[in-house]
Amino acid sequence: MRRISSIAMLLLAGAAWLSAQEGGAMPEPAAGWKWANFVLLVVGLGYLIAKTLPPLFKSRTEEIQKGIAEARANEPGTPSSKPRNR
Repeated sequence: MRRISSIAMLLLAGAAWLSAQEGGAMPEPAAGWKWANFVLLVVGLGYLIAKTLPPLFKSRTEEIQKGIAEARANEPGTPSSKPRNR
């Protein structure tokens, strides 16, 4: 692990050194590539959201419905409710 971090530090230092030299600036990517990257990001995030949120909402809905059912069962005036101490 230490060897990998040493190599990564050397690569980063070399990249910084090369970019600091005159004429070493990389050209700006074309607008088409920027849009392609944006579309990939949106599609990837949309996929992850569509995959993870529906089960979350379903479990939360079940919890809420269970709570409502328990609250209705414990309403005063129903035979199964516990008597309150006043």
